[in-house]
Amino acid sequence: MLRDRKFLYEVADSLEKTAAVIDAHEAEKQAAVRKERADAIDILGRKFAEATGAELPVDVREKLAASDKSILETVETMVEKTAGGRVERLGGPGEKQASDRGVALSKKERAQAAWDTFGTFITSNS
Repeated sequence: MLRDRKFLYEVADSLEKTAAVIDAHEAEKQAAVRKERADAIDILGRKFAEATGAELPVDVREKLAASDKSILETVETMVEKTAGGRVERLGGPGEKQASDRGVALSKKERAQAAWDTFGTFITSNS
């Protein structure tokens, strides 16, 4: 009877150790998935900030972190299509002087360049 108890304790101990190993592996897998998802959300956050100039709200980050992988992939696809993979800033100040190539950029410079071109054309073809 004592041997049976000892054997059962050994079996129980082995099962507990096996469960601990399995739990550790599962925890590692879950940590890797969370890190991968967090990295993807950080990338989305940077693209959002580049496109809008504002940070991705915390509640949106939390919703994305709690969502399925397919939803996160859908959002990534939408951002890629919207941003085209590269976000360019718009609305910068305009140039008001001639560029290095001699092209007039302001209204006054364009008008003067048109008259100069016209004058050169008339005098050279007459």
